[in-house]
Amino acid sequence: MSYMQSNMQSMNRTEPFIEITEQPKTKGFRFRYECEGRSAGSIPGERSTADNRSFPSIKIHNIEGMDCVVVVSCVTKDDPPKPHPHSLVGKDCQKGVCTVRLKKTNVATFANLGIQCAKKREVQKNLEERKAIRVDPFSTGFKFDPNNIDLSVVRLCFQAFIPDSNGKFTRIIKPVVSNAIYDKKSKSDLGICRISLQAGSVR
Repeated sequence: MSYMQSNMQSMNRTEPFIEITEQPKTKGFRFRYECEGRSAGSIPGERSTADNRSFPSIKIHNIEGMDCVVVVSCVTKDDPPKPHPHSLVGKDCQKGVCTVRLKKTNVATFANLGIQCAKKREVQKNLEERKAIRVDPFSTGFKFDPNNIDLSVVRLCFQAFIPDSNGKFTRIIKPVVSNAIYDKKSKSDLGICRISLQAGSVR
C-alpha cells in the first residue's frame, strides 16, 4: 500500500489526521538557487490561475480546541519518501524547513513557500542539517546514497504535532505527502517558440 492510499484511508478514522485540501501545482514552478539573489517565489496551488491565485493548503481533522504545530519539509518521490536536500524558503522557514503554529484554527495555507535547490556539492551538507534538527518524517534514516536523489522533483511533506497532557507538542499526527512538484527547467509543457513565415504548396 502506498503512502497516498494510506493517507486516504486515515480519513475514515476518528483520531486526528491531515488532509491536503489544495495540492501544489505539479509543473510550471522553477526551483531557485541561492546565488540567484532574489526571491524563490511562491509555490502555486493546483487550482491557481493568473486572476485567482491559490496556494498549497491543509486541514487537520479531529483537533477541535487544540493548538497545533505544523512542519513542512521537502521529501523525495520515493515510497517511503526520504528527506530531500532542497530547502523551503519563506517567512516561516529556517534551516530549509517551514514551521507554523496554528491557534484556534485547524487549517493552514502556505502562501510564502519557495523551493531553493541544492547544488550537488551541497546535497550532503543539507541532509546533515536535516538530520541535526531531526526532520525525517517517515523515519527512513539518512544512510542512503545522496547521488541517487532526483534533484528535479520534490514532494512537500506535512507533519503536525499536538499537545500532550503536559502541554508539550509531542503527539505526532501521521504525516502526509503532496503530489510531485517538478522543476520547470527540467519538465514543462511544450510550447511553440518560433513559427516560420514561409509557405509552400503540398507538392
